[in-house]
Amino acid sequence: MTVATKRPGRRLSRLPANVLSNGLPTRVIFALLLLSSLAPQLHAAEATSSDRTVFALGLVSLPKYEGSAQREEKILPLPSMRRGRWSLGFIEGVHYNLSGNRDIQHGPQLAYSFGRDENDAAILQGMGDIDSGLTLGYILRFPVDAFKLGIGYHQATAKNARGSRVELRGGYDYPLSAQHILGAGLSGSWVDSRYAENYFSVSESQAMNSALPVYTAKAGFKKLGVELKWTYLIDRQWFGLVRFTGSRLVGSIADSPIVENKSQQMAMFLLGYNFE
Repeated sequence: MTVATKRPGRRLSRLPANVLSNGLPTRVIFALLLLSSLAPQLHAAEATSSDRTVFALGLVSLPKYEGSAQREEKILPLPSMRRGRWSLGFIEGVHYNLSGNRDIQHGPQLAYSFGRDENDAAILQGMGDIDSGLTLGYILRFPVDAFKLGIGYHQATAKNARGSRVELRGGYDYPLSAQHILGAGLSGSWVDSRYAENYFSVSESQAMNSALPVYTAKAGFKKLGVELKWTYLIDRQWFGLVRFTGSRLVGSIADSPIVENKSQQMAMFLLGYNFE
C-alpha cells in the first residue's frame, strides 16, 4: 500500500513562489479544483472570438481540507487565457483542444497538484505530508441539447500522491435576461485505490504517529455534489458570479477517520474582467 510518509522538520508540499506570495495554504487547494473551469468559460457568450484573456478574483468560504469540519475564507486569483486551441489557467493548467468543433472540447491536460500538509489540521498530525507534483489528464466537454456535460481523467505523478480520479459534471444555464443567468449542476468524483490510500487511508505507521486507527479506503466514488449559481454580465468586459456548491463524501472515503464532516459546502463570490 502506498502511503504518505512523515518527514520531521520538513514540509513536503511546497508551493511555487507566485502562490506563496498570495498567501494560499495547501489546505485550500483541493477546493480550487472546483473552481478550475469557471474563469475560462464565464462570459463566453460575450466573447467576440475564440481568443480571450480573463482575470477574476474570488472570495471563497470552504473547508480547511477535504473532509474537515472547520472552515476558512480566502481571496483567490483566477486568471485564464485561450489562444486558438490552447488554454491556460491558474488551476486548470495547460490544455490543448483536439476538436475542431467550437461546441466540443477534448484533449490532453497538464496541471499541478498541490498535495496536503499534515499541519493543515490537528487530526492530520502524524499522517505525514502528501507531495505536490504534476498531474496528467484528458478532458472532454460537450453539449446535449441545453445541457453541458463534462468528464475528466486525472493522474497524479508525485511519488507519494500517485493515483487517478475521474470527475463528472453536468449543468444547465437558464438566461433570465441579457445580463442575468441562473445555473444548476450535478457532479461526481471517482477515485482509484491508490488515490484512496494516499489521501484517506491510515497505515500502521501513521496510526502509531497519530491518534487515528488503521484504516484502508477503497476505490469508488469519493463524493457527489450539486451546485447553484447566478451570473451577472455587467457589460461586455465585467461580470460577477455567486456560486454555492454542496457535496457529500460517500463510500469508504466518507468512513475514513480523517473525515470530520461528510457534508462539504463551498460558497463563492467572483468578480472578473474579460480582455477582448
